[in-house]
Amino acid sequence: MWGILFDSDYFKNHLLLNVLASHFPSDKTDWIVRDRNKETILASAEHPRGSLTLESDFRDNFPYWTLEFYQPDPLIFETFLTPRRGVYFYMFILIAGILIFGLIFTIRSITHEIELSKMKSDFASTVSHEFKSPLTSIRQIAEMLEAGRVPSEERR
Repeated sequence: MWGILFDSDYFKNHLLLNVLASHFPSDKTDWIVRDRNKETILASAEHPRGSLTLESDFRDNFPYWTLEFYQPDPLIFETFLTPRRGVYFYMFILIAGILIFGLIFTIRSITHEIELSKMKSDFASTVSHEFKSPLTSIRQIAEMLEAGRVPSEERR
């Protein structure tokens, strides 16, 4: 049976700390190494920023430690400018613009149709009134002539 004995303090304080610090800069990623009881052994920051992104353990040939990586949540402006997320944002803006343009165009068309309908109605009532006025006058005169209400022959 073969095996390696190593000093866990040396492993923790020199090797692991140097590897994690050099490969994961503290401004982009925070990390924590925890033991079996979930107590912190090593950490890049006292309180990690962001949400837990990845959790892995050293079960096979090392002490039962867990390595956790935390990535800070991106700013809203950075989120919209990243290529993957930006496409969805710009598509949303484009679709919202098209919907707003369609709504304005529809309201304008309906308003125009209502105005045309009012103009038709006004024209029909005006023409009807203009035809009815002379016809009413002619009918009244005819009724007066028929009833004999006109006293002189000269007026008839």
